Amino acid sequence: MKSLYPPLYRGIIHPLFHALKRDGFNAVEREVLAMDALDAAGLARVQREKFARLLRDARARCPYYREVIDAGAAEAALEGTPPHELGLPLLTKKVIRERLNDLVAEGIDPSRLIPNSTSGSTGEPMRFYTDLHATLWRRSVDIRNRRWLGIPHGEPRAQLWGSQIDNQRASSIRGRLHSLVNRLCVLDAYDLSEPRMAEYVATLQAFGPLMLVGYPHALVRFGEWCESEGQSILSLRAIVTSAEALYEDQRLRILETLGAPVYDRYGCREVGCIAHERPGAEGVVINADRVLIELLDERGRPVPEGDLGSIYVTDLDSHAMPLIRYAIGDLAVAAPPSAAQTYPALARVEGRSLDVVRSPDGRAVGGTYWTILLRSRPGLRQFQVVQEQLDRLRILYRRDPDVAQPDFQHFLSGIRKTCGESVRVDFEEVDRISAEPNGKFRVVKSLVSAGETRG
Repeated sequence: MKSLYPPLYRGIIHPLFHALKRDGFNAVEREVLAMDALDAAGLARVQREKFARLLRDARARCPYYREVIDAGAAEAALEGTPPHELGLPLLTKKVIRERLNDLVAEGIDPSRLIPNSTSGSTGEPMRFYTDLHATLWRRSVDIRNRRWLGIPHGEPRAQLWGSQIDNQRASSIRGRLHSLVNRLCVLDAYDLSEPRMAEYVATLQAFGPLMLVGYPHALVRFGEWCESEGQSILSLRAIVTSAEALYEDQRLRILETLGAPVYDRYGCREVGCIAHERPGAEGVVINADRVLIELLDERGRPVPEGDLGSIYVTDLDSHAMPLIRYAIGDLAVAAPPSAAQTYPALARVEGRSLDVVRSPDGRAVGGTYWTILLRSRPGLRQFQVVQEQLDRLRILYRRDPDVAQPDFQHFLSGIRKTCGESVRVDFEEVDRISAEPNGKFRVVKSLVSAGETRG
């Protein structure tokens, strides 16, 4: 018998709870719902209006932005002038660390600020703040993104997650209550031992989630174990990958082993969900009512259509601590505009700039290339490309026991064709390739800075 709880939660419990709290969530949900009724021009207008309002508010209330935003920038943005023509600086983690207090809006009640921090997996953690308004928008857009996948709010969901911050919150008394009410089951992606995966399967089979969210590498591992043990989670309608770049071989393996369509979600802790795949759409669809995305080259100029660019994001709803033209550190290619899609999209997200191999002549080779090349011949069960110098690569790999000898010559030929004949490549067989401290796995791990060249 189908549970009566989800429709009861959606129709009565959820809206009544927020009405009694008077937090404005119901109004935000209505506003977000209305976005799907807009055409592309209407959505672009909403984005311009929110961006102009953010610039005006940031200049009026934040000491840092008072210094760097011109008086006429908001009006020019409202008229359609793109961000790179407004004289606005790019916001880096270094600036946030150095000017944190100056980025927070003056006169705001400190109790209204919600503290948070990045994981610091590639450097020191970075503190930042959001407020209730931005949080409500994030949550409501998340609900919409799930609705795109046919998962109504209140239906059971599960996460195979490794974020220390999120897992600690989920295990607290408040977190457990939140998970109970919102039908959310959180599993630890740090522990993928066989006994724990057996426990996870039993938990999921009893819980019956319609959606499972997790890191791509963790979902591949979990799915392959399920396949080997003849286990399945029949309730799943959708699987969502996040926090790592999703490669097509991973998408196929997850689909094969867990039996549900796979959708990629792209976001960051500082902003929330930036873009989300949806059925029938091309690329990863940008939540353009929530964020403004720019793809820029190393000089801060928009990249030509089809080129790989660094992602800079503006959170259109974060007025307590505005993040305007913020450098996430990731790379992406924009999808060409489509008359069939209201929302703009990214053709692909390559992952962090540190997840790109840079050749001695300045070319950038993203993770997609490496997965295609190193999966083009049997033999490598798992691999990681480590760039130690511009002209030196070390490829860590776990060998497929069914293959006597991987085709290293084929791999070398492809690498030198792409990265240059002078590049030294060392293949190193290992027993294990570890994930990062935050539980994520990096296909490419570069120790070379983006601007470095052979001198």
